[in-house]
Amino acid sequence: MVELNEDERKLDASSTSSSKHVLRVQLKSRRSSMMVQERKQASEQACTHAERWLRQLRQNTNRPLRVFAYMPFGQELDIVPLLMKLTQEGNEVYVPVAHQANRDMSWYVWHPDVKMQTGTYGIQEPEQTVPALSTERFVDVDVVLVPGLGFDLAGGRIGMGAGYYDRFLAKLKQERAKLPFIAALIYEWQQVESVPMETHDVPVHLIICPDGVQWTYAGIACGKER
Repeated sequence: MVELNEDERKLDASSTSSSKHVLRVQLKSRRSSMMVQERKQASEQACTHAERWLRQLRQNTNRPLRVFAYMPFGQELDIVPLLMKLTQEGNEVYVPVAHQANRDMSWYVWHPDVKMQTGTYGIQEPEQTVPALSTERFVDVDVVLVPGLGFDLAGGRIGMGAGYYDRFLAKLKQERAKLPFIAALIYEWQQVESVPMETHDVPVHLIICPDGVQWTYAGIACGKER
């Protein structure tokens, strides 16, 4: 493999950043044009596929699941019904509170009765009335549902640009011998041909669309689809 010198690495990183910016602008524009009924239908279909996959995963593990998720924002697919179903079936669901000062996230238990408040970037977050899940317990997480603007079949993901999930997934990778399942519920148009990736990016393992579940090359390579 050809090694890049420092100047070449900087140029490569700059090119990747520029490509991500262009793709991000395009995907934001597409998402902002979503109609209410289109979002509703796509959300219901994707959640149905996700529910089926998660139920099978629970059967395979023979215990309740611990799932890291998120509160949908704007025109993102509405995954709240899926989260409600998970809690009703006895699984544990956690959603993040973002800390803008250090671009980090703490994870708090969520269920339909948890009081929510508008947090960073206008996203709904749990009121911090109980302690956050300790990082030592991250090893017990089975699934991480990640938001994003675009994804590809290699497992590439492009988010809004703040890097919260990039940092979180990188830290999770350092702290665990084996990553949990990393999955994304998306509109079909969010699956793009190629997402510019950097060496520190952690790929997603499966993409769940209104049409069904699609394992990425990264998920297949590490045996997640078995």
